[in-house]
Amino acid sequence: SEAELQGLARELSPATRDFARLTDKAIELLPQTDLASKCASRVVLPPGDVVVRDEFQTGRENYKDFFYAMVGLAGEGQNFDGNGSYVRFQTGGGSQQISLGQGSAGAPPQFGGLPTPPLGNRPFYPGKLPPYRPGQPCFKQQPPDLNGPAAARVPPSQGAPTAP
Repeated sequence: SEAELQGLARELSPATRDFARLTDKAIELLPQTDLASKCASRVVLPPGDVVVRDEFQTGRENYKDFFYAMVGLAGEGQNFDGNGSYVRFQTGGGSQQISLGQGSAGAPPQFGGLPTPPLGNRPFYPGKLPPYRPGQPCFKQQPPDLNGPAAARVPPSQGAPTAP
């Protein structure tokens, strides 16, 4: 009936105004959502499908290795007595002294001992951060080459400070 229709129109009037405002703002939001989607599909997600070729390779895509590791950590962290989860790690010890270098905010270097010499560092750190290009859209930037020259293992740094 006409009375019911007027009541419905009156009840929906605030929602109609809000929906019109949302539609107007969506015109600004959707291009940004498109840029984020392009970034995720072209730059962020593709490296996860790469099989990393190194001496520890499993032959699986690295995103699968990541989730297998998470499953293993969850299994390691389960507790038999119901007091919550925790993971125990044994501290290292050995004749091969290593250092993490100078700490942040003036903290002294941290040292540790390993039973065997370190294998090396991976990925190679060129001594500076990669270029930051805020003016270039994410989806136009190159995804990382996980098997390229920067991913090669290099000998451990010999420039670390010595223990006191």
